[in-house]
Amino acid sequence: GECFHTLRGHHAEIVCLGVHPQSTHIATGSIDTTAKIWDAETGDELSTLVGHDGEVVSLHFNATGDTVLTGSFDCTSALWDVRSGK
Repeated sequence: GECFHTLRGHHAEIVCLGVHPQSTHIATGSIDTTAKIWDAETGDELSTLVGHDGEVVSLHFNATGDTVLTGSFDCTSALWDVRSGK
């Protein structure tokens, strides 16, 4: 297959990703303690989710795709609003 975009922006390895169930958004989680939301059609970074003190090792969009749940090695989970990035 053809590579459409290479998503660059994390400062360390990406260890998890999720696909929005109803749009072209992708979420990635990284050892750099952040998660990012991307537009798969353009390759643009839409937002960076900052708040964990440890690596983000799991993430999942909810059924409607307006919320992302992240899990981190800092022993916390966080719910994020996809539109605002908060």
